[in-house]
Amino acid sequence: MKNNLIILVRHLPTKLNKNGIYMGSKLDEDIEVNEKRLDTFNKIISSMCQSLELCNTNTTIATSPLKRCVQTA
Repeated sequence: MKNNLIILVRHLPTKLNKNGIYMGSKLDEDIEVNEKRLDTFNKIISSMCQSLELCNTNTTIATSPLKRCVQTA
């Protein structure tokens, strides 16, 4: 039997998040682009992918249609 694995990842921060405002589904703001943060995020995801042996598997990414979620995915 094949094991399924679900990994939940929160979107990267937005300007509103940095000000303590949670948007829910009503506000649709872009993530705050910060090259250092994006580089760190990509390294963490890559490391997780390798440690869980997901890099060469049939992987599906599902995301909310909100901009910040699509941009993070």
